[in-house]
Amino acid sequence: IEVLTIARRRCKVKIEPHPPLISVKQESRLKCQGCVRSRNRFVASYVWDVPGPRAGVLGAVAGGWQLSGITQFQSGNPWSVLTAGDIANVGGGGQRADLVGNPFPSGFKPGGPARLRFDPRAFALPTRGTFGNSGRNIIRDAPQNNWDVAVNKDFFFGEGRRIEFRTELFNAMNHTQFNQFDNVVNNATFGTWRSAGPPRILQFGLKLIY
Repeated sequence: IEVLTIARRRCKVKIEPHPPLISVKQESRLKCQGCVRSRNRFVASYVWDVPGPRAGVLGAVAGGWQLSGITQFQSGNPWSVLTAGDIANVGGGGQRADLVGNPFPSGFKPGGPARLRFDPRAFALPTRGTFGNSGRNIIRDAPQNNWDVAVNKDFFFGEGRRIEFRTELFNAMNHTQFNQFDNVVNNATFGTWRSAGPPRILQFGLKLIY
């Protein structure tokens, strides 16, 4: 009979302290505003029945008008400037870039032919194996200025019957409503607005109410 004996030995394992991935100074930059926080937001909805006659020829022309709409003003949401890939070599992405200059130097105006949100030369890739020094959510995207308006005209005939003709305008002032800018420093289009919301849209409708 063969007997297998397993001897156990107590091993002392020395655990070396791992250096912190984020320094105290970098950790202080994590305190910021949320990604979906707008400093200012104003929304107004309104309906106005324009006074006027409803009978006779004059009522058919000047009566039954209604103006309604939704108007919105909103400041932009804050975003971080990020790097693509694992620059810090920690096994994850979503790392921030280095801030090396002023994103809004004197004389700089957002937009223009290049559709720049800020000066992209103000950011750079961090050194391999390190985190970027830029703060979290330090650049805001474009503000919103939008008017959705409807103009309606009622044509009355008989008792309790009318035809409603609707004219609806979305983004009635045709303001450019930029979407989020390219916030990845590795991209060729970094710092630019690459897309925008729809321009003015006009539509008509006809409804019988009885």
